[in-house]
Amino acid sequence: MKFGWITAVAVLMIACFTTGASFWCFHQFGGHRMDKDGELAWLRQEFELSSQQLHLIEQAHAKYREICEVHCIDILESRRELRAAIDENAPVEQITRLQERVMEIDRECVSSIKTHFGEIAEIMGGEQSRRYLAEVLPRVADFDHEGPVDLDLRI
Repeated sequence: MKFGWITAVAVLMIACFTTGASFWCFHQFGGHRMDKDGELAWLRQEFELSSQQLHLIEQAHAKYREICEVHCIDILESRRELRAAIDENAPVEQITRLQERVMEIDRECVSSIKTHFGEIAEIMGGEQSRRYLAEVLPRVADFDHEGPVDLDLRI
């Protein structure tokens, strides 16, 4: 067993490489890059949008995604602070304050999502906008705030 530490280091290096490669592949070939095309294809097909409407929706969503990413960071950070306070047996007042902050950020995010979907619906116009809102607004209640929102509210 005089080479046990070499084996342990090699296994650790392989695990780190595999984790890094998986992370890179997901973000390079999966995640938002694939979702964007899927979202736009869904909108184009389901709501029979013109290329002009699709272009305006893509621009509006790209602009909104920046706002959404800030909300996601705030939500994840507030949840981390709350978990840390609970783990450290912080005073009830501090935990209550942190819970209220998490809920406040959550409400702000949900309101922002609804506003964004309204903007997308406005670009669509007419019956298409009503169908779109009827499709996506009920999903807002189940949104988990674990990442930026997609146009069909799937992450």
